[in-house]
Amino acid sequence: MKNKIHAVLARCLLGRRPVSDLFGKQGRVWLAEPELPEEEAQTVERRLRQIDFLDGEIAALDQRIAKQALALPGFHRLLTIPGVDVGTAAAVIGAVGDISRFQSPGQLVAYLGLDPRVRQSGSEPARYGHISKRGDPQARALLVEAAWRAIRTPGPLRAFGERVRTRRRAPIATVAVARKLLVLCWHLLTKDEDYAFARPS
Repeated sequence: MKNKIHAVLARCLLGRRPVSDLFGKQGRVWLAEPELPEEEAQTVERRLRQIDFLDGEIAALDQRIAKQALALPGFHRLLTIPGVDVGTAAAVIGAVGDISRFQSPGQLVAYLGLDPRVRQSGSEPARYGHISKRGDPQARALLVEAAWRAIRTPGPLRAFGERVRTRRRAPIATVAVARKLLVLCWHLLTKDEDYAFARPS
């Protein structure tokens, strides 16, 4: 729906928007200002109504997920990790299930596909490639988003991400932080402990 509104604005040659969030309060005020052709104005109005409806549906689903997630064992512990929100914690617990199935954090990392592929032939040294991307893609994507947030939060995860970024590129550092987050999840759920470097709420 948002892309269709952007397409209308591009067709009408309205140029650059003065607001960063076109669908926030100031963006809605700006959308009401320009004189658009009647059919284009109706398209924008219909799309905005659909966006409002879908936002309400998403909020209702988020509330249901939060209520069900509160009963999950270990859910509160995962929320102590910087960058991990309700959706990420619920996705990890839902994808992992019983944490006792995994004897080591490496098994959990491989289960969700955040382990690097290894290529080796004979006695040659091993070469590490991209991540394997096995397992639940939604949980992996949420972990990467959580890693982006953790890199912006002061603490050990940010320092780790910056160390990796000095040697490699920023996307590789983000995936490395996502892997570190998953290893932390394994330790917190297995040892039944909170994150040691959690910021006070």
